[in-house]
Amino acid sequence: MASLVSHEWLLAHLSDETIRIVDCRFWLGDPAKGASLYREDHIPGAVYMDLERDLSGPVGEHGGRHPLPSAAQAADVFSRAGIDDTTTVIAYDDQNGAMAARCWWLLRYFGHARAYVLDGNYSEWKRKGNPVTRAISAVPPRRFQPRPDRSWLATVEDVR
Repeated sequence: MASLVSHEWLLAHLSDETIRIVDCRFWLGDPAKGASLYREDHIPGAVYMDLERDLSGPVGEHGGRHPLPSAAQAADVFSRAGIDDTTTVIAYDDQNGAMAARCWWLLRYFGHARAYVLDGNYSEWKRKGNPVTRAISAVPPRRFQPRPDRSWLATVEDVR
């Protein structure tokens, strides 16, 4: 599998217990919108991850608007979402992959090789008549063990 999975692939694997679906919908101009839309409906079994709360570290003097979370923060967030080394993660959003790619990148950076982005957005999923739900599933936590690959980072000196 490449870094993308099709709607058809995900539909065929919705009941697979080794799959964790992550809803990453988020709007920079309206930070509460993604979580609100998730509560309205989402792909069955999906958990929600907020760009600022879950997929970014605390904003500091340096590091930008959405800094890289620490390994400890990533371990906590991904563990609570039921992700460990045996889990295949499929992330989606409604922003042409921008937020889902952030989740994918973090998982890969922290050593999780089985992370993918849904090819196409949530609106397309719904337009195709694929299943959606309002039900928020209770997800049993798992132990995510971060193994950061520092080669994925560029320092200020690298950029210069």
